[in-house]
Amino acid sequence: MIKDETVSYAFLVLLGQLSPVERAVFVLREAFSYHYGDIAMLLEKTEANCRKIYSRAKQKLPNDLHGHTENTEHVDFLAKTFIEASMTGDFEDFIDILTEDVVLVNDGGGRVISAIYPIVNKQRVSAYLKGVSARGSFHGGLFPVMVNSQKGILQTRDGHPVRVICFALDSKQKNIQSIYIVSNPEKLNHIAVSAYRID
Repeated sequence: MIKDETVSYAFLVLLGQLSPVERAVFVLREAFSYHYGDIAMLLEKTEANCRKIYSRAKQKLPNDLHGHTENTEHVDFLAKTFIEASMTGDFEDFIDILTEDVVLVNDGGGRVISAIYPIVNKQRVSAYLKGVSARGSFHGGLFPVMVNSQKGILQTRDGHPVRVICFALDSKQKNIQSIYIVSNPEKLNHIAVSAYRID
C-alpha cells in the first residue's frame, strides 16, 4: 500500500480514522515491516490479537492512500508553531493543537537514538517533546519545506539533514492527530526535499 520510503501526509491523515492501538499496529507493520511477534512484544499483546487489529485497521483504510488533500495553509501554521516552540523551548501553544489521542511515531532505523515505541496521548507526547527539546535534539536549522510533495519540517546541522517531521490533522482538519519523525539516515537520503522554503 505504501509506495514511498516515507509515510506521506495523506497516509498519516487517513490514520486518523483508526484507534491509537490500530494506528500503532498498522504503522509498525505497514511502514516499518515489523513482524507480528515483534509488534505483539512492543504493544504487550498477543500475536493473534495484533493480526486481527492489523486486518481490522486495513479494512478501514481505502486502497488509494494518495488522494487525500489537507488544509495546507493550516499545516503551514502548525509547522511554524512547532519551529517557534523548538527555538524557545515553550511547547504550550503547540501542545494545545494536539488531539487527546495524538500518536507520535519515531523512525531512527536502529541507527539513531529515538523512541522505540509509538508515543500515544497528548500528555505523553507533550512530555516527550519537552524532554528531547531540553536535551538539544532540535538544535540546528529548522525549515518549513516540501517533503515528497507535501509540506513538513526539515532539521539540518552543518548543512546536513538530521530529521524530517510531518503532521497529520484530525478529521476536522484542525488539530494534529499524528506526528511522524524520520531520523533514519538511510531514509533521509531518499527523501525528496525541494529547495522551496515557506516564508
